Amino acid sequence: MKTLAERYAGFAQVRQSPVQKSGLTRVQTYEYCSEMISNSIQRYRKLGEMGQTALLTRQDIAHWLRIYHETMGACYREVGINFIKGKKDFEHVIPVAQLIGLLIADRMSIDEALRAPTCLLRARYHKQVDKRFQDTTPDLINFWQRYLLTIGNVKIETNEGDIIDMNSWDLNNHYEYITYIYS
Repeated sequence: MKTLAERYAGFAQVRQSPVQKSGLTRVQTYEYCSEMISNSIQRYRKLGEMGQTALLTRQDIAHWLRIYHETMGACYREVGINFIKGKKDFEHVIPVAQLIGLLIADRMSIDEALRAPTCLLRARYHKQVDKRFQDTTPDLINFWQRYLLTIGNVKIETNEGDIIDMNSWDLNNHYEYITYIYS
């Protein structure tokens, strides 16, 4: 066998050219992430004990959910966030830990998890929400309760700039909106 130095000699890293986001890249990302999540859920359900492998498998699901969500961008944003100075965070309005639990329990489809509500929010607001509801939300259907109970004065809009009523905009409204956006 060749030595480490011999194997590394003359190696030239091949750089992948940047990929332009388009309808095709979004479809490919959806299909790939969906397949990876499905494989991880099947692997998790076959585990006999909930040790390190279970933890790693849940982290795998989280990884692919985050890749998809970050590729697609936030569904919602704090009103005026583009003009607000300071750090902005990409936030899962229904925490990833809950999405994973729902997926594993077969109470949420992979499609629903991939299209779960996400929001671009001031970092300090995100920190406030996480402090109170880190891996949970008080109401899965009325998911904005997480914000209303923590940062009630915040206004949220869709990516099209339509301000939503967080008291009445529920998960059904979200999935109708997302289906419209992605169609």
